[in-house]
Amino acid sequence: MNTRSPFVSVLLLIGIILSACGPSQANLDVRATQVAASIFATQTAQAPTVTPTFTPSPTPTATATATPTSTPTNTPTPTPTPTQALPTATASPTPKPTLPPASPAPTKPPTAIAPTRPPASPAPTKPPTAVAPTRPPAAPGVDVVAERGKETCINKYVSVSYPWEAEQEPQGRKMFYWDEKWSVYPMFARPNIKFRTVLADCNEDQQCKGFTADFCVYVDGGAPPGGSYETEVSLIVASAYPPDRLNGPIRGPKLLATTVAKFSWLIK
Repeated sequence: MNTRSPFVSVLLLIGIILSACGPSQANLDVRATQVAASIFATQTAQAPTVTPTFTPSPTPTATATATPTSTPTNTPTPTPTPTQALPTATASPTPKPTLPPASPAPTKPPTAIAPTRPPASPAPTKPPTAVAPTRPPAAPGVDVVAERGKETCINKYVSVSYPWEAEQEPQGRKMFYWDEKWSVYPMFARPNIKFRTVLADCNEDQQCKGFTADFCVYVDGGAPPGGSYETEVSLIVASAYPPDRLNGPIRGPKLLATTVAKFSWLIK
């Protein structure tokens, strides 16, 4: 508020009063002093109360203040003081003497392979006396009772007609017998004929009616007991010159007769 306005108004009022009344100067001074004091007292008592006028202040705008970022200080890393390492003793490999390559083992010559049907021992050089069948049946309906885990044999007669062509000379013709082919038989049995025991049934006219040989069968130990089996075998009778070397083939074979024989067994 302007405080000079009341003061100016008071001075003007005093001047007007003095000019109208015309009192003495002293009275005027006293009167003026009283009036002034009264005015000042009134002015002081009745002074208007200062009403604060709302003056809009500019609203402070929040200004983004950059927040100081903590910058990591590079802390010097202590550099390890290089320690002089002692040299490690490394075991040097012991040089091995270089051995000369081994000499290859001497190759042995292949062993002579016997023929698949080795010839049996030659039959007697002269026909034997007629031989009758020697085997009685081992059991009704079979030739032999076979035991498991063993080979069981029986001397069996085979009827077949053929000429006797064996010669006396050691290198002359001899008689030979083969089993050519067997029919079906169980896997746990292996039948065979041993022709080294052949005896021919021949007359004086050099004609034979048959021969005997050992018919055998091997039965595995795990074969089922109690079964009976029968098989057939094709037989060949021939004459030939004996081999001229060890395990060599016969020479000049001559077929004399063929036949089929049956062989049966019962597993005990």
